[in-house]
Amino acid sequence: MKLLFGSIAVYLTVGLSGLNAQEVISSAGTQAAGTTVSLAWTVGEPVIGTVSNGSYTLTQGFHQPRISSSAVDDAVIPGLSLDVYPNPSTDELNLRINEGDLSQFQYSLITLEGKTLLLKKISKNLTRIDMNTYAAGSYLLKIIAKNGKPVKAFKIVKQ
Repeated sequence: MKLLFGSIAVYLTVGLSGLNAQEVISSAGTQAAGTTVSLAWTVGEPVIGTVSNGSYTLTQGFHQPRISSSAVDDAVIPGLSLDVYPNPSTDELNLRINEGDLSQFQYSLITLEGKTLLLKKISKNLTRIDMNTYAAGSYLLKIIAKNGKPVKAFKIVKQ
C-alpha cells in the first residue's frame, strides 16, 4: 500500500511539474530549420552554459518548448522621422512625427505582458500622451501603419 501511494506521489510530482514551466518574454526571436539542423533563439535569455571546440562557440540559455516571440522590425518609410520624449516620463509623453502623412499612422501603448492600454490615430505632428493614469514601470509604444504593419517600437519608462 505504501508503495502504491509512493508511486502515485512520484507520478503526480513528475507529471505535474511541466505545468509550471518557465516562460521567456523577449523583445525578439525566431526559429529556422534546415535539412540537418534547427536553430531557435530569443533576445534576453539568461545564459546557463557555454560549449566551445576552438573554432565554434555555443552559448545556450533556457530553451522553452512553447516559445513564441514578437519582434518589431523598424519599417523603412522614406521621409518619416519619429521622436518620443521625455523618456523616462513622469506625467506626459510626447510623440513627434517630423515628416510624413499622419493619416497613415496610429499608436498603441502596451504593457510588457502584452495588454493594450491605448490605441489611437495620430492626427497631429506632436501628440501628447497622458501617462498619469498608468503605474510606474516599463511599457512599449508601438507606431503602426494604416495597413496594420508595425513601423517602430519604443521602450517607455514611466517613473
